Amino acid sequence: MKSRTIAVVIFYTDEHKILLQNRKSIMKWGEEWSFWGGGLDPGETKEDAAIREIKEELDFNVKDLKYLGSLTEIIERYKDPNDKRRITYEIFVSKIEEDPSLFKVKEGDGLAFFTLKETKDLAMVPKIDEKTLVIVEKFLSNL
Repeated sequence: MKSRTIAVVIFYTDEHKILLQNRKSIMKWGEEWSFWGGGLDPGETKEDAAIREIKEELDFNVKDLKYLGSLTEIIERYKDPNDKRRITYEIFVSKIEEDPSLFKVKEGDGLAFFTLKETKDLAMVPKIDEKTLVIVEKFLSNL
């Protein structure tokens, strides 16, 4: 079984809204929305991958990353249920202003801010995104 480690960054606002990527045209796991980030390159730290991916995807220099931990799940590709992958998320959060003009979307179909309640109605990566949202919700409730 193939494995992949992905550094994800969840941007959040003072109002506890989170910024998600519209992935309808680039989905791999049946997700229409997901977090920003991507795979670690050989020899790259999870922090370096998070910073690089945000620069590549949003043309944004992320600062103030806080590491929340990691999650691993076995996920099926939505076009081929026999193609299973072991995916590990290295989860980071970063506080931002709710201002889409801060970002220049270079991957996916756009971005939007959502409350945690609103994310429950979105098509996201099965299992791992749901569990990541629980971790983010716990983090935000302790602010």
